[in-house]
Amino acid sequence: FFWMSAEEAEQVSAVGPVGATLSPGIHQVIAEMNFQQDELDDANFNPVEFINKEFPNEQSLVNLDAVLTKLRIKTAQSDNEIAKEIRHLSGAGDKASSDLQIAQQSILELFAKIHDIKEKADRSEEMVREICSGIKRLDYAKKNITITITGLKRIHMLVTGVNQLKEWTKRRQYREVGNLLEAVNQLSGYFSKEEKYQSMTRIANLTKAVEEIKDELKTKVREEFFDNNENPLSPAQLADVCFVIDALGENTKDQFKRTFCNKQMTEYTRTFSATDESSRLEFCDRRFMWANRKLREYEQKYAEVFPPSWRMSEMLCEYFAKRTGEHFSNILEKSVPDVKILLHAIRETLKWEREMCSYFAKQPLITDAYEEEEDEEEEPEDDEESENPHSAAAIARRYKKFQKQRERKERKNQPQVQIEKKFKGIISATFDKYTSIYIAEEDSLMKQKFDAIIAEESWEVEDDARNKVLRSSTDLIFYFKKSMKRCTDLTCNDAFFKMYELFKKYLQAYAAALSRNLPSPTSERVELNERRERKYCLIINTAEYCSSLCKQLASTVKSTIDKEFKDKIDMKPEQQEFSGVVAKGLKALVAGLKTKVDDILGIMSRMPWGSWDAEVGDQSDYVNQFSSYISQSVPLYNDWLAPIHSRFFCDSFVSVFVPMLVAHIYKCGQISKAGAEQLLLDIEVMKGVIVNMPGLTNARGDTGKPVPTRYTKYVTKEIAKAEKILKVIMSSPAALDVTFVQLLPKGTEQLFTKLMNIKGIPKSEHANYLHAYRKAKEEDDKYRKAQRATKK
Repeated sequence: FFWMSAEEAEQVSAVGPVGATLSPGIHQVIAEMNFQQDELDDANFNPVEFINKEFPNEQSLVNLDAVLTKLRIKTAQSDNEIAKEIRHLSGAGDKASSDLQIAQQSILELFAKIHDIKEKADRSEEMVREICSGIKRLDYAKKNITITITGLKRIHMLVTGVNQLKEWTKRRQYREVGNLLEAVNQLSGYFSKEEKYQSMTRIANLTKAVEEIKDELKTKVREEFFDNNENPLSPAQLADVCFVIDALGENTKDQFKRTFCNKQMTEYTRTFSATDESSRLEFCDRRFMWANRKLREYEQKYAEVFPPSWRMSEMLCEYFAKRTGEHFSNILEKSVPDVKILLHAIRETLKWEREMCSYFAKQPLITDAYEEEEDEEEEPEDDEESENPHSAAAIARRYKKFQKQRERKERKNQPQVQIEKKFKGIISATFDKYTSIYIAEEDSLMKQKFDAIIAEESWEVEDDARNKVLRSSTDLIFYFKKSMKRCTDLTCNDAFFKMYELFKKYLQAYAAALSRNLPSPTSERVELNERRERKYCLIINTAEYCSSLCKQLASTVKSTIDKEFKDKIDMKPEQQEFSGVVAKGLKALVAGLKTKVDDILGIMSRMPWGSWDAEVGDQSDYVNQFSSYISQSVPLYNDWLAPIHSRFFCDSFVSVFVPMLVAHIYKCGQISKAGAEQLLLDIEVMKGVIVNMPGLTNARGDTGKPVPTRYTKYVTKEIAKAEKILKVIMSSPAALDVTFVQLLPKGTEQLFTKLMNIKGIPKSEHANYLHAYRKAKEEDDKYRKAQRATKK
């Protein structure tokens, strides 16, 4: 540091190398700042490389002086910059030390001020605590005084109320007793909830006195209603007694209502005792007459006594229903009655239940009888304002208003539906486990009706009948509807479900009866005449009719039966049974036509086609027979069957006719070219007959039904199978192989051999023809493969 003073050199030594104090991260940041640096500023400067770069050869030494001058200037600039930075750092260190001392002094002053503030805050808090302690004592004193005054007032009110209750009870002033008792109950409840009052003798005595008054009132209530024969109260006074009962609490009210209903049922129990003739099940209507008479008596005598909210008439009928249900249950357990008596009892019971549901559903869900009356007698507002709000009368008034509001809310939330259905099944449910007797009787009657229907069935209808179905089906369904009506009048629960199972049982039996009148599907020959054809058509139509009725019947039962059984209603198995009968009947018609046509084609196969030399010009006689039989049978099917079944019949016949026709062609033996031409003509005529099958009809003035285009194409496609065989037979021997391959590409060597035999080709030449066939087949396969490749 020869360019510095001694003091500056000492300071630099104390600081140390600047680069050493910088972290690698700082060095990286500086490097990333992309400053334009001189090569001489690089930390990894290599002098040898620098010299070699500046003087790569001897000729470059000419610039040696210029380079040295440049280096000297660079060195002087670096020295000046270093000296300047050292002086700056030296001055900054002195200033930083001074600022640090000032900051430390400020911190000490701030700490002293904070300490002073804290001491003042502690002193202020202590002063506030001393001030508030006095206020808290005053607040506690005020609160205790208020509680004491309130307690004294309530004790005074309770004492006054108890004395007034005793006095009014003796005078039989029950309306006043009822009003005051509500207030006394509220006051007594207040003291019983507070533990601090329970140890006070005065409060305990008052509470005991209240309970004694309640017990006395309970006794007087029973006496006034049930034992006061010498000096009975008027209905208005008894209504006041009911007000007292309300004030005595729900338990007392419920107990009184039960006692009243049991008292009313005493006469019923005595009149219809187990030993009395009137108690027998066949005289059950007398019980309901008694109940209706008792209800009228109650309305006359007690309608103005009991509050409507008690619904005493409804409860009285419920007691009658439960007592009657017990009587019926005992009677049924001893001996099972006759079905007629049982049904009579069920009908009378259901009738009474419906009457009660209707009667009580019409009664308005209104408030107590006192409500409107009290509203009218309400005192003017001025009197209420002048009255002490803590008096017993004021408390009673407020409690009464609160109770009315609560009752109104409860009544609004009570669903009307529950009232309407309260009596549904209340007695008739007793008969549920005995309905099996009724179902057994219905089963027996249904079996008799079913057997009679099947026995009386003629299996025939008039030609001009509108519905071509068997009469037995309509009779059976009509009987089902009558049975359903009888059952639903009694019940829609388990018994109705068992009735539904009877419907399923006899529908399946009817389907079996229809099926028994059809030939077996495995029969090889089915001989048909006009009567059988009409019968089979009727069976098909009847099965279709019953299948559709099964769906309707299931829907009707599901909409009527109770909710718990709805998911069990399913008549799809029965529908499938009748659909099977329809399919079996159509197969029988197809089999019958096939049998007749097979006989006609048998005539064809026995004709001398090998030596046929007649001129081809008109169809053969067997074709006329074929056309005649088709025109006689098929119109009946088209007229009587549904269009979908008629079309199915025609399609099914075509599917069996073509294989049968081909088989008979093979049975013809040898066929000459002329014979093949005649056969082609005959088949063309038969095709025309078959194509026109869907349009044939016996209806007068009807020219025929339109033939579906799809059916025509289907017939043409199927008949072409037989025509192609005949065209192969008609071909010349030289073109036999090519014609066979082109017309019958899926034909086999066995079929080719069979056709050679039909054409009369000697067996000695079969090998040559087979060789030619294989060659033609190979070429045809190659051609078809190329065609498929081209399409792809």
